[in-house]
Amino acid sequence: MLIIPLSGVGASGPLILAMGIDRLIAVKLPTKYRLFQQEPKHYIFGQLVFPIVYTLVLLYYGFHYRIVDDKLQIACAVPLALMGTPFQFFTYSSAVIYFLVVIVYGIVYYLLKSNQASARFKSVFRSIMVTVGFVLFGWVTTTLTNTLSYEITDVAFTAQLMQMYAGITVNFAAASNVFIFYAINSEYREVIKALFGCKSKANTPAFEASSTMVTVSSTSQMQKRKLTMASIN
Repeated sequence: MLIIPLSGVGASGPLILAMGIDRLIAVKLPTKYRLFQQEPKHYIFGQLVFPIVYTLVLLYYGFHYRIVDDKLQIACAVPLALMGTPFQFFTYSSAVIYFLVVIVYGIVYYLLKSNQASARFKSVFRSIMVTVGFVLFGWVTTTLTNTLSYEITDVAFTAQLMQMYAGITVNFAAASNVFIFYAINSEYREVIKALFGCKSKANTPAFEASSTMVTVSSTSQMQKRKLTMASIN
């Protein structure tokens, strides 16, 4: 009954990490990123390998340690579907994943500060940073509550209630993504309008994505350097 909710819970962290890796490639290797976009299916599949594998392992692990005794019923809630060892695996692995998220986005932030990336690309990254901040806050509070719930009380039902209510911050962060993207960045706003069938510039020839902008910006910088070297010579 909880396969779909658990799939969303398991894939959320790896997907945020994949989005950060995508931004890192776009900033650090803009030329190769442009080549990757020529084969979008292969690139997207490569980015989804880890989220899919991680989610399948989590589902298998949770199903393997499921409660089979009909007398030991539990509340039908997402965090309670993972019992014992699978719950610890999910908690600790999530901590590692979000630690990597902080590192990846920190590197991207440093690269954007030290390089002259396009203003539109920085705007896209700013909206992602706000989203990641919400998600990290939600997962930190949830993970701490889940971990400390068994230390605070010896009553299993009380610990389960704490774990269920701790998920409010995660759900709030997950539900706020589209509103953050729409409010902060005009590029995402146009794409969201297009998804709902509204008039948008996203499908017009004049619309240029931020990934293209960062590539053009890097290319123009290289051309300027070549011209400078040629004039010196």
